[in-house]
Amino acid sequence: MFEFAEITQISKTRYTPVTLEKLFQEISEIDGTVAVSGVACFVKAIRLKQKYNPEIKEKIKFVVGIICGGLKSKYYTDYLAQEAGCKSEYSHAEYRLKNEHSYALDYKFACEEKLDKKIHMVDMQSLGDMWGTGLFKSNACDFCDDVLTELADISLGDAWIHPYDQSGLGNSIIITRNKIAETLIKNGLNQNSLTLDKVTEGKILLSQSGSFNHRHKGMLYRIMKANKSMKIFPKKRDKHLDEQGIFFNFVQSSRLKTRQKSLDFWLETADNLKFKMKMKPYLDELKFFTLWNHRLIKLKKIIFSKKKGA
Repeated sequence: MFEFAEITQISKTRYTPVTLEKLFQEISEIDGTVAVSGVACFVKAIRLKQKYNPEIKEKIKFVVGIICGGLKSKYYTDYLAQEAGCKSEYSHAEYRLKNEHSYALDYKFACEEKLDKKIHMVDMQSLGDMWGTGLFKSNACDFCDDVLTELADISLGDAWIHPYDQSGLGNSIIITRNKIAETLIKNGLNQNSLTLDKVTEGKILLSQSGSFNHRHKGMLYRIMKANKSMKIFPKKRDKHLDEQGIFFNFVQSSRLKTRQKSLDFWLETADNLKFKMKMKPYLDELKFFTLWNHRLIKLKKIIFSKKKGA
């Protein structure tokens, strides 16, 4: 549990696996009410707890949703540390060292080697697409269809759209869902502590388009795959279960393999160079199917445009 001053000091991007195991016990020992932040699965867990425990509903007055691209294993940080040059134990992992004079995607990972206290860094763009490939991601995330933390009082996430992605320090999309959240934002604007542009729903969807494509359009394929393998999965909302084209499904199949192999190979090697060598054919396959899927989508748009103009 943190006070406001502590929150401002530690408010940085972190990809450290955590659980809600101790949350409810700890907040029960605190006087007064609390606010909790979390990704979509955590927010849903909190809402379910509140539904069946009225005292928790009274205790947690406000929930902040962090828009999430998928939970990473601890191996993700170990891999980044080795890519940065840390070959032994490390600490002080920094996941987004930003360049205010550049653009949002231009950031570095850094860590401190424990032996000599030397700081090591790596440019994240040099490592390829760590999110679209699903590397080191939890299997549970492939069965999450909540992109915008729908159950939170307010949702915050990266604004991966032009022109907001041109700022090196980054910008956030903000979605409010109750009067308290709306009032907080309006007060921030009135006090000039916030700068805010109103954007359309379409812009919000575009800012997380990759996540929507994967979590909604790709969901039916993953459910069918799980069914064939006799694996258990949670019930999903029917409105997101739509048939897709063959190349799109090839992408989903390849991404499933890439995600699982990344965990298997890191457990086997724990070495960034050996890991990359083993992962290469799977990443190449995923890249191939993704490229052809994009080309097919582009071709369909051209054909549709010509038919519409005819």
